[in-house]
Amino acid sequence: MFVLALKQPEVSKPSLQPDSALDTDDGITQGTDADAGCPSAFDEEDDIAVADCGLDDEFESWMDQISLDINDRQDYKPFPSKMFALLFFLVHGPHPIGNRTLMFIWFILNQTGISVPSLKAVRSFKLPGLDLPKRHVSSQGNPFYCQSVVSTLQLCMANPKIASSLTRYPVQTEGAVEEIYLGSVWNDDERFQAPMAALPNGEHIFVRDCITFEHHSLGTTKAVIVKFFEKNTLQGVHAKVELLLNCYQYQYVTENTNCYLPDDCCVIYGAQVIHFTSIIGVANPPLSVIKWTEAGIQRFSNEEKMQYFASNEWKEKAGEKKVIMVPLILFTDDTSGNRSKKWNKFESWYLLLAGLGRHANAKPSNIHFLTTSNKVSPLDQSVPIVEELLLLESEGIEAYDAFSDCQVLVVAPLICVICDNPRAKELCNQLASSTRKYCRICMADKIDSPDFIGVPRTRALSLSQMEEISSQTSISRTYNTRKKYGIKEHYNPMLHTNIRADIYKATPLEALHVFALGASKYFLQLFMPDFTHDQKTEILALIKAFNMSGFTTKMYGNVCYYYNSFVGRDFKAWSQMAIFILSPYLDAGRKEVLLNYSKVFAIAYAKSYNRHLKEQWKSVCQNFIDSVKVHFPNLLRRPKMHLILHLIECLEQYGPTSAFSAERCESFNSDVRAQNIYSNRQAPSRDIGKHFAVLEHVRHIIDGGRYGQESVGALTVSVPGMEKCTLFGLAQHDPPYVLSFHHVQLNDKVTTECRGIVAQSFQLLHTGDYVELDVPCELKFGVLLSVCKLAVGSTVCFIQMFEPMFIRIGEPLLSDTDCPMFELSRNIEAVEGCKVLKAVSFVHDCFSEGCHFEEMVLQSRPQALHSSWNVVLGVISAAASLPRYIVYTSIT
Repeated sequence: MFVLALKQPEVSKPSLQPDSALDTDDGITQGTDADAGCPSAFDEEDDIAVADCGLDDEFESWMDQISLDINDRQDYKPFPSKMFALLFFLVHGPHPIGNRTLMFIWFILNQTGISVPSLKAVRSFKLPGLDLPKRHVSSQGNPFYCQSVVSTLQLCMANPKIASSLTRYPVQTEGAVEEIYLGSVWNDDERFQAPMAALPNGEHIFVRDCITFEHHSLGTTKAVIVKFFEKNTLQGVHAKVELLLNCYQYQYVTENTNCYLPDDCCVIYGAQVIHFTSIIGVANPPLSVIKWTEAGIQRFSNEEKMQYFASNEWKEKAGEKKVIMVPLILFTDDTSGNRSKKWNKFESWYLLLAGLGRHANAKPSNIHFLTTSNKVSPLDQSVPIVEELLLLESEGIEAYDAFSDCQVLVVAPLICVICDNPRAKELCNQLASSTRKYCRICMADKIDSPDFIGVPRTRALSLSQMEEISSQTSISRTYNTRKKYGIKEHYNPMLHTNIRADIYKATPLEALHVFALGASKYFLQLFMPDFTHDQKTEILALIKAFNMSGFTTKMYGNVCYYYNSFVGRDFKAWSQMAIFILSPYLDAGRKEVLLNYSKVFAIAYAKSYNRHLKEQWKSVCQNFIDSVKVHFPNLLRRPKMHLILHLIECLEQYGPTSAFSAERCESFNSDVRAQNIYSNRQAPSRDIGKHFAVLEHVRHIIDGGRYGQESVGALTVSVPGMEKCTLFGLAQHDPPYVLSFHHVQLNDKVTTECRGIVAQSFQLLHTGDYVELDVPCELKFGVLLSVCKLAVGSTVCFIQMFEPMFIRIGEPLLSDTDCPMFELSRNIEAVEGCKVLKAVSFVHDCFSEGCHFEEMVLQSRPQALHSSWNVVLGVISAAASLPRYIVYTSIT
């Protein structure tokens, strides 16, 4: 049967007024308020806009955090009192409030007899250590303001919540890669290797140091540190070392008793991984070193020995301080600037810490604003950012580390830049997509085969090509040379400086723009116009019947007629259901293309990357390109389609696409635009930057920060986060059920029967929903029958489980869409409420069970599912035989 999921309409956000950018050398005092230091000018329309807008989830969570943290504090430094602190947080919260609204709040407080400081005093209060954005001038003479990367990083390191969550070493894993610090870039690139680690006794061990450690069979052994890393098993820091064996140790290892070496000589004998706790300390290098090679014994000269045991560059720079590696992520984008909106388009740059991981970086509090402007290009804006990045990479900065509780030297190289495709082309000096060399990652040419991957672009290669372009003696030759290489020769701080990041490798493809706003949009524009009116009516009915409770995003609007106005959220939801909705209406060729694309889409939005499936996933991408090449060859000339060939390479380097996703940062653009509402809009770059600087320090205070020292079945099943399987529903008769309590102990009586439960994914699940369980067994899917609360307060869920179907032993039964099939068993498991992982979404396979189209009917769910509320059913009437379902879990 079908369930129609309903959602309340979203409240529209207030629009911004047009800007007239104007600035002076000493900045502009905003507004005409009597209060000195007032962050913006106000009018009546602004107050009306705020009155129309309710508090959103982000603002409510912000206020909850303030309430929890303030109540735990014994003092309210740097504020005079608790009331003063709360009012300051109100005035300088993430969403601005109009002057008249604030004055009315103060009026209410005074009328109720509450003693409060004046609004002017709260506004003009100066936070300690507040570092306001600095003024810069673009190459065109337009001023803009940029927050210091150095000061932002120092605040983050002094914040205990951030510092304690940072991953400080690359993490190696044999399993799934779920974070950017598990990817090959962080693990294999020397630029991101942690240069040191500290022993329990406080001694600092640097890379290339000669150390002694306890070997399990050789005893005390010398070695040279190659790199530090962590294993994804919570076993602490490990070190990769090159062993330096003396004569007796070498004889023991090689079982060669005829080999004799001087006492002061050591043999370099391969690499080994040791636990950091086995290190005794730093040792003096041996007087002479030899190395066994295929050509025989190679004795190191004095120069070779000095080079081999050369001191780490950070050892001298750090002195007695620890050295912390904190790779950075930059995000750059432009806010909406179309004619339907009344604000100017702003170019913005944000900063994220790669070591926090994808879930933490999805929080607005971990997205750090740097600069924005409606008059300055993003390349001009990046000049002061790149200058500070050069300092952070080459010299490092001193900062207080709240986790180590001491001053440290922070090294912060740039690991990647997140942006959409047009911005990536701009950062790479690439010509428009109409040029022959249309790919920013490789030198693929439109005259080549569409599935051809060219020579990788690098900064060195592009600089030589730019030099050749600049050396041309005529305009026509310059033009032809640009077309030949597909790049422009203008100055770019990302290319023409000594920043270590290669911008061609540091701009991975972004899933939102390549898939949701790329291929998904292309196919929808190709397929939908060919359907008849009756077919579109049935498609809309199927969509309404589609259960999207397990999706992280929902699709709104009429996909059959208004798909050109869809946004990324809608295309993302549509891509998950398209193969099941459109299959009966497509010919064999189009169905093959859409099925292959569904598999690629599953890989692109998988929550982890599996290195063991690398070649298999490459073949999936290649199969999709091959099918498009046959049926829609013109599509392959589009850069977004070609970028799919580079998908697996990006996953290998940076982990799943959610680790470098632009979606959360793009939603942060609305916060930037909101700051321009209550402003005179004369100097938006300065006004917005000042507000975010204050907000950054407010968050620092709230967090207690300090200043200074104060694979089974088909491929689609192997893709985590995108598991799909076909299910059979309950039979018409009532079979005997088997109730088991393998995963829970019932020692108390049931006091209350509930109608729902909150899963680990924070989804509200109701009885009758299909769920995935976090249990140590192969059967993880089932139907939530009931939820019971015990006397002690714990919760027990009763789940009717699904069992896989097999053609023969070891070979699962698959549906037409290559999904393994399950059937609803007679087993009911009782599990703890905390074991319910998340919801999964089902769609009925109407076209294989003799179903037919009918009018929508208001019915009740079956009583077997212990639910009594009414739902909309019957847009497709199921056959009387066992109905077949397709489960489709959410993308996370």
